[in-house]
Amino acid sequence: MPGRPESAHDEAEALLPWYATGQLDTADRALVERHLESCAECQRQLHAERVLIDEFQTLSPEIDTSWARLRSRIGSTQRREPQWRQAVGEFWQLLNRPAVAALAAAQLAFVVLAATVALSLSRPSADHSPASACSARAPARPT
Repeated sequence: MPGRPESAHDEAEALLPWYATGQLDTADRALVERHLESCAECQRQLHAERVLIDEFQTLSPEIDTSWARLRSRIGSTQRREPQWRQAVGEFWQLLNRPAVAALAAAQLAFVVLAATVALSLSRPSADHSPASACSARAPARPT
């Protein structure tokens, strides 16, 4: 276009995407607005930029929703305790009840007593030791 410096046009054209999204500071915004008053080409470009922005905002990019789902899954995984830890915690809370604790102590005492009786019954007595059984069966040798 005659009569206008190409560098000013190029600079304003490069700023159009940021102008369309409202991300320019006041000095750059004023520069673009002054240029848009006299440049039909940049006016068309700005219109095209705004159409693209409007269309993009109506879309729900799957990437963003997938990322949000992934972050929520990561967050819920980090906050959950392992199942065995939760089970142990519940069992410990159960044992802290006085009636349950007394019953558990009585059962433990019964198991210890039963094991002691079972061990004492399974041991051979001194009269029936293997050494005395061998000497009773073998005839004495004359010397």
